[in-house]
Amino acid sequence: MNPPKTSFAHVMQINGYFLLALISALLAWWIWPSHPFWWPLKFASGLSGMTSLAAISAAFRLMRAVHNREKTIKAYMGRGVPPKSARLATLDDLKRAGMIDDE
Repeated sequence: MNPPKTSFAHVMQINGYFLLALISALLAWWIWPSHPFWWPLKFASGLSGMTSLAAISAAFRLMRAVHNREKTIKAYMGRGVPPKSARLATLDDLKRAGMIDDE
């Protein structure tokens, strides 16, 4: 049995977190006020920066969870022996077992 691969949804979710982090970091940089008159924009810029940090943190947490899952599955897969195919029962085997009559 082959272990399941990382789902496409996990990959897209991690990439989405990084994209959100990039967009919110750029927004924080763009709206940072250059004049003291626009001081309330500092709060919006700070919130956007914190959103960026939270998105990066969430992406790394998800990557760690996926890695731990794959590592655990690999450890479980390594415990057992690979399956072997059994030989097919012949007519003589069936007669010896009493499953068919000698006719």
